[in-house]
Amino acid sequence: MKRIAVIIFLYCFCTAAQVLHAGEVVSSSHLHFGFLKEEEDSLGVVITQNATYLMPGQMFEISIFSRCNAHYKIKEINIGEQPQEWKDEKVYTYGFPVVAVGNNNVPIHIQFVNAAGRTKQKSYYLAYTVGQANASVSLDKMNVLYTGIDNPISVAAAGGSYEKLAVSIVGGGGSIMKMGPGRYSVRVNTITDECIITVQVDDKIAGMSRFRVRQVPVPVGNIGGIESGDLVSRNAFLATSGVMAAMKDFPFDIHHEVTGFRLAIHRENGVTRTVTCKGALFSPEARKLMEDSLVPGNTVIIDNLFVKAPDGRERKLLPLVYYIRQD
Repeated sequence: MKRIAVIIFLYCFCTAAQVLHAGEVVSSSHLHFGFLKEEEDSLGVVITQNATYLMPGQMFEISIFSRCNAHYKIKEINIGEQPQEWKDEKVYTYGFPVVAVGNNNVPIHIQFVNAAGRTKQKSYYLAYTVGQANASVSLDKMNVLYTGIDNPISVAAAGGSYEKLAVSIVGGGGSIMKMGPGRYSVRVNTITDECIITVQVDDKIAGMSRFRVRQVPVPVGNIGGIESGDLVSRNAFLATSGVMAAMKDFPFDIHHEVTGFRLAIHRENGVTRTVTCKGALFSPEARKLMEDSLVPGNTVIIDNLFVKAPDGRERKLLPLVYYIRQD
């Protein structure tokens, strides 16, 4: 019987280890084995937690493993007095962001049932500690990180010199570069709501900050600084060299490269002539069309306007419309 008990224990331990994903290291002190004494060989669960020390906002994750050959099966699970939906699974995972600083524990109450309808209940308590954040991370220009550009940030930690700071980033495909004492530049390339910057002092976590990652807003096209919808004289329009793209009320100085557009001039008699241009400048063909057709009463339309964003993505802008007036 002892040999059988050892085999069953090793089976549970090995199967539980398979539940853990590569890179998610959990020490043996984090594993909680709970077996009901009445059914030592046929009833049990393995509960793991991803950490015992976290910072505010970090996720505390729990995995509950049900032994597949148990005579008793899990019927109900309550975590922190909240009932959880159990669908006769082999593994159940649950997580939440921690808030309360200090020592905490999560009560887990599991009710089991056998084929005869007999029920048993066992309680487990997972302990963890939430540390006090002693570091701050602030974005110098916005409260959002933008893809494809350098996002400047400032970092400070109470009681820690700038030389002792170690700053790292997870999420958003991010990377971080030190620019000076307490100053860093962040680059991200993937949109997400879970980009976390961690500050460590002497190899201990001093603070964590969560940021959103968004794409740079779509710019607006214009002709020589003239906004769409304006009345423009023939000479003023001919004085422009091509199409530009700019962003209003955006703190970063970002260049969007115009990769192409179509120039269309609609005459009062209903005839429309078009020329496609590559790049931002009016082509010689477009110049000739403008010379021939820019007369009062005609309408100029710039559409199929494309730009390349700083992150390399091509974006299509809204059409531009101009009305030719008398000089």
